Amino acid sequence: MSLYERVDRELSSRPGETSEYRLLFTVCFALLLISAALRRLGPWIIGGRTEGPRSILREARANAANCAAASFMGM
Repeated sequence: MSLYERVDRELSSRPGETSEYRLLFTVCFALLLISAALRRLGPWIIGGRTEGPRSILREARANAANCAAASFMGM
């Protein structure tokens, strides 16, 4: 048997199609959305300088995808 053959699990047609990945992405997204919103709105509330007009949702989505993917890498 080759090192690259795996017979103990089924491979999905697309990465991120498993229910475990979707569940973990959802949890990470919810937590990181709160984090991104607080980080972005904190200086605005206090009266300091704010960052440019980047999307909070886009930032949270990218960080959640990294978090969910890294959790399956076995680091």
